[in-house]
Amino acid sequence: MLFLALWLYLFASNISIFGDTVKKLAGSEFEFAKARDELVQAYNDNLLQKYDFINLNGLYVRLSGGRVCNKMIKLSNGSLSEYGEVKHSINNRVKSIKNMYQLLEAKGIDFVYVQDPFKIDINNVLLPYGAEDETNKNTNAIINALKDGNIPVLDLREDISDTPEHVSEYFYKTDHHWNSLGAFRGFQILSSYLQSIYPDEKIVGQYQELDNWELHTKENWSLGSGGKRTGVYFAGIDDLTWLTPKFETKMSFANVYKNEFYKGDFSDANIRKEYIEKRDYFVDHAYCVYVGGNYPLILHRNDMAPVDKKVLLVKDSFGLPLEAYLSTVFSEVDTIDLRQYKAGTLYEYILESEPDTVIMSYNPSVITNKIMFKYGAEPEIEEYNNKAGEVVYKKKSLNIKSNGTMSYKCKAIYKNLEPGKVYRLVCDSVEVKKGNTEGISIKVSDKDKNVKYDCTMWDIDYCTKNDSFEWTFTVPADADDPMLLIYSGIAGQTMGNDIVVKGLKLYHE
Repeated sequence: MLFLALWLYLFASNISIFGDTVKKLAGSEFEFAKARDELVQAYNDNLLQKYDFINLNGLYVRLSGGRVCNKMIKLSNGSLSEYGEVKHSINNRVKSIKNMYQLLEAKGIDFVYVQDPFKIDINNVLLPYGAEDETNKNTNAIINALKDGNIPVLDLREDISDTPEHVSEYFYKTDHHWNSLGAFRGFQILSSYLQSIYPDEKIVGQYQELDNWELHTKENWSLGSGGKRTGVYFAGIDDLTWLTPKFETKMSFANVYKNEFYKGDFSDANIRKEYIEKRDYFVDHAYCVYVGGNYPLILHRNDMAPVDKKVLLVKDSFGLPLEAYLSTVFSEVDTIDLRQYKAGTLYEYILESEPDTVIMSYNPSVITNKIMFKYGAEPEIEEYNNKAGEVVYKKKSLNIKSNGTMSYKCKAIYKNLEPGKVYRLVCDSVEVKKGNTEGISIKVSDKDKNVKYDCTMWDIDYCTKNDSFEWTFTVPADADDPMLLIYSGIAGQTMGNDIVVKGLKLYHE
């Protein structure tokens, strides 16, 4: 009776937000499908005490002995997972990866496909009796096909989700993601693999020793993706954990599409304190404590890294803690999330940025997402040539000065960019005459600065020490009046800055 009373109270509190839609449906003004969509939208946008509904429903299912709540299943270890994935054809996915690997091999760029672990153990022991899921079988098919094609593969499931005990140790209870220790274990395994590729480099050392990292914990702090759908009572609440190094670090983090630039130690660059300072079970996703979330392109730079190599990590959300850990070892780590990246194709970015190693790190659930396997690695792109080319613009010294109120002060240095063409921008130095900016933004935009076609950031100290003020970019074929802009600092933060760019040249490849 108590549950019924609570349901009736919550229903009565919200009946008004559904009233208009129900009336229109009853009066034949709506088709059922449209009415359904409006009801769902009203629920998502306006439902009073929506989270009380979720909590109450989860509690009811738990007390009634149910294992499934809002399409989430409670595994035999008490944690939550999606389930019910059916068998998928993997031929096109494998073909895309093979094509990418062959093109990179021809360019002398190392490649490895890293299979991130899945919340359900490899043998599906954690699934309750009668439940079925084909995710691991689909993943096995991809792994086997890649190995048959002699493509380098690293299957982290063999160590992190091989047993129910490891799943319990390395995954959040209410989320589909690995926890900080699971991601660190993946970092250790990946580091050992990369050490075998580069035996002369000091990849494996203090950076992979867990004793050299401090584990931080916020108890009863978060609900993961599954917990947000089932509430706090169905499977409980997760502790939030994150690792920070005890050894000295100095690095920078550039989120080029959000005009965010962080510099300092590991925590300054990689840890987003808003997820530590505020607890919100249903709105925030505390897993994003590492780097803040999924973004199109992130640039990590590290002056103190033991390995002077550039790594490109092609990733999904499992890569957030992994990229942070990798940034302690390699001088440059770029990360791309193909679900977000729209500036060009992956293969174009590889040709422009020239990484030493490409790591493609996917969790098994992305097999169904076609965009994660579209790389633009077509045979005709193989003809791309990254030679110096023709100088189309040069300036001995360019001064960009912003007053105390201009947050987006920039100069258009070249207004005749050709759509579909490749350019390379270089300079000798960047000097900060006034202000305290540590980086500058560079963008390809339309003439009204309303459309951003591509962009990057330069960490001034890092580029100065490594003599690497350089950016190669491809202007989109459908760009309308594109021009090249240089800002007097980070876009949105240029107030009071006065910079001088010396030896500026723009090459048309």
